[in-house]
Order: sequence, then C-alpha cells, then structure tokens
Amino acid sequence: MRPVGRLRWYSAPTVVGVRGISAFLLGLCWGCSPGPGRPPVYPDATVDLGVDLGPSDSGVHPDAAELDAGPLDGSTIVLPDGSTEEIYVFTGTFFINGQTERLYAREVSGSLSLIVGGHPYVYHGTIDDNGNVDVRSEAQERSGCALAQVTGVYERRTAFYTLRHRGCGLTLTPFDVEIRGQLVDQASEDYENSVSGIYRVVATVGSNLGCNLVAPSPLTLHYAVNVLAGGRQIVVYTVEDALGTPDHYIGTMTPSNLQFSAIKYHTMGEHLLDAAMSGRIERFGDADPPRLIAQQDAVDFERSCSVSMAIDGVRVSIY
Repeated sequence: MRPVGRLRWYSAPTVVGVRGISAFLLGLCWGCSPGPGRPPVYPDATVDLGVDLGPSDSGVHPDAAELDAGPLDGSTIVLPDGSTEEIYVFTGTFFINGQTERLYAREVSGSLSLIVGGHPYVYHGTIDDNGNVDVRSEAQERSGCALAQVTGVYERRTAFYTLRHRGCGLTLTPFDVEIRGQLVDQASEDYENSVSGIYRVVATVGSNLGCNLVAPSPLTLHYAVNVLAGGRQIVVYTVEDALGTPDHYIGTMTPSNLQFSAIKYHTMGEHLLDAAMSGRIERFGDADPPRLIAQQDAVDFERSCSVSMAIDGVRVSIY
C-alpha cells in the first residue's frame, strides 16, 4: 500500500473525515525561473524574526586577508569563494520520485513544515543550515502510529532532497520508504505570489480555557500563509504558536474575495478537539502588503484546553 493518497481538494473544509480532508501545503511562494525553479536567496537574506546575525553580517570575510599564494602568485587564480553563494530555502512544491503526488515544503528561520501528498502526512520540525531535516507528525502518533517522522538532507545549492519517510497507513500499518525529488518549475503548481508569505500578526486573546500561553495577550507572532495557484486552497502554518508548538490549519479559499476557512487536525481521523481558523486576506494595491484578518481557535490536545484569538497582521516577506 502506498503511504500517501492522491492530493485532493474539497470545497468545504468542515468535512473532516480522512476520506474528505483537503491536502495542500504549506510553504512560501517563489516565482519560477531557470535552473532549480526559483530565484536563489542568500545566507544573509533571512526573515527578520529578531535574530541578529552578529559581526559576520557586516564584517570582512575571513578570506579577505593578505595571504601569500606562493608560486601561483604570478598566474591567474580563481577563488572558489570569490562570488556570493546561492542557496535555495526548502520552500515550495517538489516532485516525489515515481509518484504523482507532490511534497509541499515551507522553511522559516530553522522551522520546517512538510506535507507529503496530503493529510495525515503533515509534519513539522527543524532544518539546519546544512539542510538536515527532522520533522514529525503528531496527528499520526496521536492516532497510534509508533513513529511518524521524516529525516534526511535537502541540498540547498540544487533544491534537491533525499528523505526517509516513516509513518503509518490509515489502518496503522507502518511504512518506511525513501523519497527523493526536486523543486517543480511549473507555474501552475507554484504558490500564489500575491498573498502567500510570512505574516507578522498580533493575536488578541478573547477567551482562554486553561491554556498556558507563550506570552501575555496581545501576542506578536509569525504565521506562514500558503495559497496554491488558483487561490482555492490555503494552509496557515503557525510558525510561532501561542501555545508553543507550530501547527497547520488546512482549508479552502474563495478567490473572488479571499475569504477562507481552515481546520487544524489533531488525529488521522475526526476528533472533537479539531480546531478552526476563518477569515480573509485583504489587498489594497501593489504598493501595500496583504493583510491577514482571522478568528483562530487553538487547542492543547494534551491539556485538553482551548483558546480563542483575533488575528490581525501584514505580510513581511514573500519568502
């Protein structure tokens, strides 16, 4: 049995059964280009989440010192580090070798979200500077899967990944497979550039039924919004979550008015603690960043508590 089902989109995200769950990603939108598929970014071009890159941000590179090149001094020398290194963050839609499904990725300052085909194969965790990936699926493990994890390496110079995918089928039969692939270059499979991106939002708590928040209300957080081309499917990845653990809200959007409704799934099937987010994205013109306005319910599954918040913020980065 194949570990993932064909990606499906449904018109109403309130259908929460395993056979009626929308699948899409999460991941930031890059415009397509020759080569791996999107313009590269540079090591210093990260989203400002309040992290100072230190002296290396503006200092002289260590190789910019006077060194004797020896006998080669009299000839032309090409230095490998003589140009700025190009890298590709793990964000976008990727092929999966031998499958029609896609892998959807979103990297934000060391956090990583992966969706392999669709729900319930939704993972979040970390990726380091060398591209080492370690993400897990809490929904699968809550449902009884002994291990639901994706590990491996993403090659930043070529936008190619090689990952070990371990999880369970819908009957909890375990699988352990290798998946490989590269960033797609078709605009029809890309994320919608006009509204996808990283949003800095203010979360104002309306009600809190016993949850411990990471900070007092109102909280300033960063969410990643991913809208597939055509604008009908949306994933909101709560990179900085009020309850401390990043998660995904998966749903549908109406392209004409950018209103959306999304579900946060806690298990592989339906559950009473499934939470919701609904709202809209506003666009006032090309010169102004899009604005996210939503009502969000968040649930701490282990503590059986919930919190309701009003979300309001603007996009601070496309990538």
